[in-house]
Amino acid sequence: MSGTIILDSESLISALARYEFKVIVEGRIIADGTEQIILDANGGTVVLGYVDLSEMQTGDVVVIKTYVKVRSDADYKIYASQEYIDAQSEPIVYILPKYTANGLRITLQQTKGVYRSFSYIFIKVI
Repeated sequence: MSGTIILDSESLISALARYEFKVIVEGRIIADGTEQIILDANGGTVVLGYVDLSEMQTGDVVVIKTYVKVRSDADYKIYASQEYIDAQSEPIVYILPKYTANGLRITLQQTKGVYRSFSYIFIKVI
């Protein structure tokens, strides 16, 4: 057994209901073909967020990546990468809560199509 605790959605919501939340960053970026940082957080808190891909159209490809530092003196390493293709029928991407002990970075890169604008918001548990 690994020591990982897995909560279903209802348990997670119940657990998080005991805490307060604060917006740490929100904004809108215009994709330019490069990998753009939309969140860079650290400091021992839990962060969750949303990215709005509703402006995507046929022919567009967007990649959202999550990076983590496992030690404060380490470099960021890729944790997850997800590719989104064409217009999205469910355009809001939910970034699941993650603990930011030594560093958490979320990036967005539009790799194909006409460059679009994307809104995002990230919240920390306080």
